[in-house]
Amino acid sequence: YEYSLLFKSHQLAEIRERALKSILCKLDHNLTSYADLVQEQLLFLHLLEWFNFPIVPMKEEILNLVNNLVKHPSAVRQLVGIGAVEFFSQLRHHMDPHLQTVIDGILDGLFLLPSEIPANYPAVSYQGQPLPSEDKPVLPQEEIFTGYFHQGRSNLQQMEIPPKRSAVKCLKFSTFPWLTLTTTDRHVLSSNESSLRSNNHSLIWSTCELLQDVIMQDFPAEIFLQRPKIVQSLLSLLKLAFGKDGKHRLALQAVSCLQQLCVFLRNRLNFHRDPGFFSTDQVTENPNVQNPSLGSSSPRPSVIGHTGQRPRGDGQDWDAASSSGSSTQASANSRINLQSPLDVGHIDLPDLESEDTLELQFQQLSLPQFCVSILEYAVPLLRTVTMQVLELLSEDVLLIGDAVSEDVWEDHSLFGLELKDKLLMVLGSLGETISYHKSNINSEQPELMLVHHRMAFISISLFTVRLLQTLLPVEKANKVLPESLVTALFLLSLDMPFSLEYPSIHESVAAYLEQMNSENYSIYKQAAEAVHSIECTCNFMMDVHKEGEKNFFELVELADQALNSLPYHQHFPMLQEIIHICLNIWKSAQANPLLQAESQKVLLHLLSHPLLNIKAEAYHCCLEIVKECLGIHNVTTPVSSICHGVHFLLHPKVLYEISAFGLQESKNEVNSAAKAILLYLLQGRLMMTALTWNKFIEALYPIIPILQGYADTEETLGNCILSLSETASDKGEGILPRTTRLRAALRLLFSKKQLVRSVALKHLTFHLMNEEGASLKRPLLHGSVFSSVPNLFVVERSIELKLDDTKESIFKEETVEKLYGILTSDTIDLVLRKSAAEQLAIIMQGKGDIYVTIFFSPLQIMECIVLPCLTLLRKLVYADPVTRLPLAQQPSILLTLLRVSLIFRDDRAVLTENAALLCLLLFDEVARKEIWYHLPIRVTAHHAVSPNSVVLLLSSDCLTSKPVSDMLKMAWNLSWYHGIDKLLQLVNYETEAQAFLDTLKLSSEDFLTLKITHTASGLQDCLNAVVQAVSHREVRAAVTRMSFYILNDKLALKFSIGSCRTTSKGVAWQTAFNRFLQVLPASTEDEKLLVDVLSFLNKLLREQKKSLEAEHLKWILENSSSLLDLLVRPESQEQDETDDIQTAVRQQLQKELIGLLNMLLLCFTSVTHRYSLALTDCFRTQLALKLLQCLRVTDAPHFYGLPSLERTLRGMVHVTAHPGWSSYSATADHHEIMLFVFTFYLLQVISSFYVEWGGNAMSFMGKGVTKNTVLCLLHLSHEMMAQAKNMDWVSLWFLPYDKSEEQVPSRLGLAWLVPLWVDRDPEVRFTSLGIGSALTSLELGCIALADSCQNISGGLWGTVINILLDQLECSMVRREAAFILQNLLVIPMPTEELKDCAWQGPCVHDEDSGLSHIGKPALQALLYHCHFYEHLNQMVKHCYLGRYTFDLNCSAGDSLMCFCFGHCVLGQSDTTTTATPHDSPQPDVLSNQCALVTPPLLSAVCSLLGNLLVVVPKDTGIALQQVLFLLQYLSSVSRLLQSCLLVDTHLVIQDELMKPLLGNTLMILSVRSLDDTELTSAVHQTWTDLFSLLAMLLRKSGQIALPSVTAALGKHWTAIIDTICDCVHLSTTCPSLYMASLQFLSILLAEEGKRQLQDKQNICPNPTITFLLDEAEGGLASGAKLNELIIQASELYGFCLSANLIDSCMEQMKHIHAQLNLESLRPGKTAQKKKEDNLIRELRVVLQLLRNCLFRNEECKVAALEAHLVPVLHSLWPWFIMDDSLMQIALHLLCVYTANYPTGCGSLCWASSGLSPFQTAQRSASSNSLIHSIIKLASRTLTENSAIQRMIFTLLSNLAISHDCKGVIQKSNFLQNFLSLSLPKGENKSLSTLASHWLKLLLNISFGEDGQQMIMKLNGGLDQLLEMSKYKHKSSHHIVLLILHNICFSPTNKPKILANDKAIAVLSACLESDSLTAQRIGAAALWSLLHNYQKAKVTLKNPSTKRRVDEAYSLVKKSKLLENFVSISKE
Repeated sequence: YEYSLLFKSHQLAEIRERALKSILCKLDHNLTSYADLVQEQLLFLHLLEWFNFPIVPMKEEILNLVNNLVKHPSAVRQLVGIGAVEFFSQLRHHMDPHLQTVIDGILDGLFLLPSEIPANYPAVSYQGQPLPSEDKPVLPQEEIFTGYFHQGRSNLQQMEIPPKRSAVKCLKFSTFPWLTLTTTDRHVLSSNESSLRSNNHSLIWSTCELLQDVIMQDFPAEIFLQRPKIVQSLLSLLKLAFGKDGKHRLALQAVSCLQQLCVFLRNRLNFHRDPGFFSTDQVTENPNVQNPSLGSSSPRPSVIGHTGQRPRGDGQDWDAASSSGSSTQASANSRINLQSPLDVGHIDLPDLESEDTLELQFQQLSLPQFCVSILEYAVPLLRTVTMQVLELLSEDVLLIGDAVSEDVWEDHSLFGLELKDKLLMVLGSLGETISYHKSNINSEQPELMLVHHRMAFISISLFTVRLLQTLLPVEKANKVLPESLVTALFLLSLDMPFSLEYPSIHESVAAYLEQMNSENYSIYKQAAEAVHSIECTCNFMMDVHKEGEKNFFELVELADQALNSLPYHQHFPMLQEIIHICLNIWKSAQANPLLQAESQKVLLHLLSHPLLNIKAEAYHCCLEIVKECLGIHNVTTPVSSICHGVHFLLHPKVLYEISAFGLQESKNEVNSAAKAILLYLLQGRLMMTALTWNKFIEALYPIIPILQGYADTEETLGNCILSLSETASDKGEGILPRTTRLRAALRLLFSKKQLVRSVALKHLTFHLMNEEGASLKRPLLHGSVFSSVPNLFVVERSIELKLDDTKESIFKEETVEKLYGILTSDTIDLVLRKSAAEQLAIIMQGKGDIYVTIFFSPLQIMECIVLPCLTLLRKLVYADPVTRLPLAQQPSILLTLLRVSLIFRDDRAVLTENAALLCLLLFDEVARKEIWYHLPIRVTAHHAVSPNSVVLLLSSDCLTSKPVSDMLKMAWNLSWYHGIDKLLQLVNYETEAQAFLDTLKLSSEDFLTLKITHTASGLQDCLNAVVQAVSHREVRAAVTRMSFYILNDKLALKFSIGSCRTTSKGVAWQTAFNRFLQVLPASTEDEKLLVDVLSFLNKLLREQKKSLEAEHLKWILENSSSLLDLLVRPESQEQDETDDIQTAVRQQLQKELIGLLNMLLLCFTSVTHRYSLALTDCFRTQLALKLLQCLRVTDAPHFYGLPSLERTLRGMVHVTAHPGWSSYSATADHHEIMLFVFTFYLLQVISSFYVEWGGNAMSFMGKGVTKNTVLCLLHLSHEMMAQAKNMDWVSLWFLPYDKSEEQVPSRLGLAWLVPLWVDRDPEVRFTSLGIGSALTSLELGCIALADSCQNISGGLWGTVINILLDQLECSMVRREAAFILQNLLVIPMPTEELKDCAWQGPCVHDEDSGLSHIGKPALQALLYHCHFYEHLNQMVKHCYLGRYTFDLNCSAGDSLMCFCFGHCVLGQSDTTTTATPHDSPQPDVLSNQCALVTPPLLSAVCSLLGNLLVVVPKDTGIALQQVLFLLQYLSSVSRLLQSCLLVDTHLVIQDELMKPLLGNTLMILSVRSLDDTELTSAVHQTWTDLFSLLAMLLRKSGQIALPSVTAALGKHWTAIIDTICDCVHLSTTCPSLYMASLQFLSILLAEEGKRQLQDKQNICPNPTITFLLDEAEGGLASGAKLNELIIQASELYGFCLSANLIDSCMEQMKHIHAQLNLESLRPGKTAQKKKEDNLIRELRVVLQLLRNCLFRNEECKVAALEAHLVPVLHSLWPWFIMDDSLMQIALHLLCVYTANYPTGCGSLCWASSGLSPFQTAQRSASSNSLIHSIIKLASRTLTENSAIQRMIFTLLSNLAISHDCKGVIQKSNFLQNFLSLSLPKGENKSLSTLASHWLKLLLNISFGEDGQQMIMKLNGGLDQLLEMSKYKHKSSHHIVLLILHNICFSPTNKPKILANDKAIAVLSACLESDSLTAQRIGAAALWSLLHNYQKAKVTLKNPSTKRRVDEAYSLVKKSKLLENFVSISKE
């Protein structure tokens, strides 16, 4: 064994050390010899590998062993063979000096070697990578020593183990923490494992039942991986699925066991991820559990119970170790001072060490191995057994996602390679299974088998894709997926019903298929395009037949896309509709050119379609239209527009298609239709309007060369074509223009037909004879000349037109010019000119473009130089299309060239050149000319096939393949009938589908496939089957199929929105299952069926528990009585259960029934309807009573039926979990009795299973019963706290007297609870301590519990404090201990012992002094002794805020915590903000680690400290310096809540969370007077985070959260304002706090402003911010402080300037203006409209930002002026006009800008119209300035009462201060509108809002003398003001008087005012006013009139005025107006 461990080079250094020590020990004691070791050949290899590990212990020992081995020759040979010489030579440099000596000795021994050395072993060199085990991931380690050196390997033949292994990187989670077992537990597992390997089928069956119902409930699920024999046996049972004689039932039982194990493993995984239950002590799971050793030395409280024997290890016998000590246990009255379970140190556990734990750990299954093994064994079963296996696999895939990472495909470790191989095999098997089920869906199968195969195909496919999504990233699929699975994915991608029902899954399938780069994916993509095209086809046909106006753009687009599928469905009515749409589009005179072009493209695609029958149909349809429009039947209609229907054909592209390819088509239907179309058009002039005929002729021009190829004298079409070039009269008229006819006639000379060329001569004769100067030109036209014309251009050889490819000519331009000069010179000899022409022709063979422009001046051509000139001209024309095109349109040149040919008709060279030149000029670049003409040149045809032809999507082979054809067939029918629902509802499909091709018609199998795949239809079908069923088998089949649908939705991750949920809303469910809920089963078969029904309902409820319909719950509750009756059967029925099968069925029925009831109870948590709530409450109480009857407690534990008991207790847990479950009994007494009975029976259970057997702390057997019972008791305790009227309910929890044989009976009291506190299961410890905290909430409970702990060292206080402070204990357990301690501190305790006091508190004994302390002194001593506050310090420092202890979304090496071989590694997480205890992964550090301290534990500790502060204030006050760490915790919580707000505001704004949150937050913000520097810093950081949290809350929730925030602020208002003021003063030292506080304040005030706008009547029930500022106590002082804050925040303006914010805003506005201009030029589309909206939104933000920057800051206004704010705003004015909200913001900005800034006001008068925002405005007055636009807008708003009106008058009031602006206002005659202002009738009415605006404007105008004169110049203005003075004013009561007062100061106005008696009367009346202000205004006005104006003195010295002055003077002698009146009296 030691050799094998050493040979394996095990990764763990400890194991290698033990193996080496064992070998050395045996050598020392002569148990083995070196001669024996030499025979172990692999030993030498691994001795050298020893030094390649990161940790190299025992170096000296290993080197000495090698030194002794080299003394043997065979050892030397083997060492040398593996490279030991080089190995040790390099190793020597890295060893200590004393070890170098040993290595020298080894090398000396190796040098003495024989010559023959076998090379049988791999060489060894040093490597630094550790060798991971198969089950353990290699954890990342920093600065790992990676060996001494690296060297390449050699001699690797016959290598059994790679010397270097890769690290395992494919694991997310490997193994659970190791759990030790007692002897009894091991015996139980062994017994069950051996039973599973039995040949007895019944025994195997019952063992599987026992495993599910008992063993797996008791043992943690990881036990079955750590001791994997049971799992291996279950996996081997799966092979029986294909067996006969009922063996397949055993396989299904094994499947159920494994499925349950997967669920439990996932629960355990979540348990270990829970920070609350995390503990680093992995050996016993509980630091408090000690050795349950024999005899009286047991530390377990032996006051409890008695012992007895259980008969066998069948799951009902308990802890053998505990049971064996019955004779020596102490009695209840012994009062021996036993040690506390918490005081004993960790000691070895003898009965746990009887097995080799290390060896077992190596044999355990890792979680990945288990998951993959299930796949390996279960997937092959999917061919026959589907449902149960898929349910297992669906649970397994969840585990795989938690255990295996995506790196498994790139993991080259042995472990990774093994996993990869198995996964590949599984994927391959899945692919074959999918294909198998798909291939069996055919007409040969019966319907039942079709349903089975289709359902299996769907479910297995969903599972497969889910597995791929879990393990295989799409980008890696190409390297991984096996071929069989690729084939299956291809089939799946083409499955149309599947893709519609599961679109997300189908997308994944397509993504995986795409990565394979296979032909299959291209076929799928083409088929998918065809499907889309089919959808477009059907949509097109539907839209075409809709009534009303049609959207032709959409129709044409649909038609274009529909063409792709036309070859498949060949639905010709669509083709006809497309052509008719083209007709309608082109028929209209106002048609959109773009629409015409798109429709023409579709038409051309049809006319050029590759399929001849489609092309023929298109031509036939066009022909019918032409006949209809141009037929002879239209002759009676005068000038009818019906001929416009052919306009869609009258286009060169269409006519080219018909002429060039339609006429050439070999299929007669096509070419005959094309001929007919052209013939109708050519002959239809009389049937056409002039417009149509002209369109036709215009379209005909480009294709005449093509048409003339069909010219013929024998056919009608040919003759029509010949007539095109014919001159009809002597006047030269013809169908075509003269030049075109000439070109056409010349072109006919190239025809292959002699007769056609003869006709050409006739047509040319007119042109030759009527040419200008024809009589003077050669040749003379006579018979012989004309006879040569027809064959003139029929040449013998063709000319090669191609020029040289050289880009640059070797000839210079000067040379060419000289030659050209010689050629054109009249004085040079003809021979030289001919030579020059020939040389130029040679030069032009190149492509030098520079020469082309030199030529073509008029040239007299001499006969001798004709040939070179023609050659030169031909090359020029060929090289330069720009020259060629105009030459071709000049008749003189064409006729000249014809005459040249006639002159030289006998010179073949001239004729050939001339023919080539004419060919270039006549035919240009028309394609396919060689078909019809004799051409003298060789050219390449442009279009061998039609350029409009489309490429077929799918080949014929693809279309004939069944998957593709099925997909397209489904797509056609689904699209044609607009969805699967309508298709399945068809009654007469066969009749309706007669118009389809046979390939489009659905078969019965297709309909069945659709119905099965469509979940809604399938479920409805199943429900109908259940209602109509007449046998058990039919119902069972329907229920099984419905289970498939639930599973499918689960696998597709769509249950929350899936079809099952949608369909389940119907009443059909209730109808189908009513009888099963209302009628009791009458036979075993009925019971079996009910089991299946209940199982299905359970699955349905489980998936819908969060969204179950209220009606369903109500239905179930109303019919639940029979279900409850099934829980407890009459004794007569039980006695009749003699049949084993019947017993098993009823047990299964009870199991499913309780499971369903438990699930119902979970669903009840979401019920809100009042009636349903009443039903659920009643149901809970009834169920509780039924479960109580099921309990059947007796004194003897062996009477319990464990499976039934486990189920009953689980049901009771669910019932009692709901608060108030017991309160719905008939009477109150009944309610209390029920609580009493429950407590009594549950205590009996806990007594029987835990207490009477001496405790059960170490064994797992019965743990399920214990855990559920204790949990029920916890629920009961809280129920009693809430419901019990009698406060003495604690006494119900006392166990009765212990009937001990040796002692007097003793009452156990609550002593039964204490051993549960030290159970090995943390959940039991947590729950039992929770019971203790509930019981100690009453004083009686505290006393009783303390009495029960008297036999324990330290008593209750010491026990609870030790649990709380135990750093190895999990957080949840410690939290409950804190609650107990908190409760104990509530009762007042004495400072010394009092005899009459029932509560003494803690009691401690000082061994040194011998004194005992009671009460508070004892508590202080206890806290001091336990270092209580030091522990609390550590707890606060190491608070863990992570949600999980480790992350399953990363590999094991990267996760926060990885469990491996019983070790736990805790590192730093991104989610934590405080330090974790340790982050080193080294094993030696693990023992020092602590459990996690979680926020709930800290919360409990805070509550405990609150009570301690009352009891021992001094000590606790000192300890509260730890508030520093609590502040850090609060900061972390606030940041977490901010993240929650960002994700979902509803997480935070719940009342139960927000109210205490706001209260605590504001209380912390109110903390003052901090002296400690460190504490102050922590408080500031906490404030920062809390202010940010409050700001985020208001920003995200706004008006929802504002009332709560305001209400909370009201309690701390003054303190919060003081805090904010302090924060502002910290702007330099703590800028983050400064910003956070101001940000909160600004958002708070902004939200208050919004509230005021919405709540105009101020009906807000809570105190508002306005109330707090204005009316609350201290509110005015707070407001003053806030004003100071605003002033102090003025530094922000400097920041705006320094950061060039204003300039940036201006540039942004200019950019937005440019973009808006650009967008306005484009046609309106949705996307452009959206972009424009975004620009407007951006502009709005910029304007608001500018407004805030300019507010009351002249420096910023100057900057805005210099940045040309006004011109930019003026340029944007049109967009302001279109958007009222934008205009309002712009006006607000201008109001802020012009306020108290005259220069800025004046800038509005500068010319800026038409300016680009990038130009500078002219600083001069203009008639087109921004103020003019403002005045125009003001004039338009005079009739409105809007915010814009108010803003614009405010702006004008600001501008009225400026002299320039007043001038503009006066010139614009805007003030004339004031005169037309209507006033209300009656003096008691108030002036309108508009009148108030006018008065404010006039008041500002009147501040200057020019303005005063402006008002007086208004004809009737003064009278209007005087009339308005009679009315009430809303804003200012004296504004009219102020205006009159101001205009009195102008000398020019004084005579006018004095002349107006009404004005003087009004001013005089002011003196008698009750208002002091009115008196002051009137006196000042009169005084101003008198000043320096003698006439006024005369006018005012009348008795009436004098009297009023005197009376006023007498009243105000003592007032400040005295001086004014004195002055008036004197004057």
